[in-house]
Amino acid sequence: MSAAPSHPLRPYQVEGVARVRQAYRAGKRSILIVLPTGGGKTRCAAEFVTAATRKGGSVVWLAHREELLKQARERILAEGVDRVGVVAPWASPDRDAPVQVASVQTLAAMRNKGKLLPSATLMIA
Repeated sequence: MSAAPSHPLRPYQVEGVARVRQAYRAGKRSILIVLPTGGGKTRCAAEFVTAATRKGGSVVWLAHREELLKQARERILAEGVDRVGVVAPWASPDRDAPVQVASVQTLAAMRNKGKLLPSATLMIA
């Protein structure tokens, strides 16, 4: 971790992040955040990524389009995570990065070929 977050969460984002954490503490493991377009879903999810990496965890962030992979990678880097690998046909792998932003299609192809998939203590989809 290096830089401080690019901008603080908005009040409704703070509330949403707190509710997710409360649900997790209550034993829930598949939690959905719903916000409108432009509401900051990526920013909220980046909060969980930075918290996981601060604790030494690893993260896999799934997306199905190249622009969403790039957006996620840039946001996570902006939030202070030093290294973010990208698992996609157009990217050079960084398998040792604590965060892997991965194409759903590429992971499915890797699985079908019997290749090792990235491990994670947290998955964002």
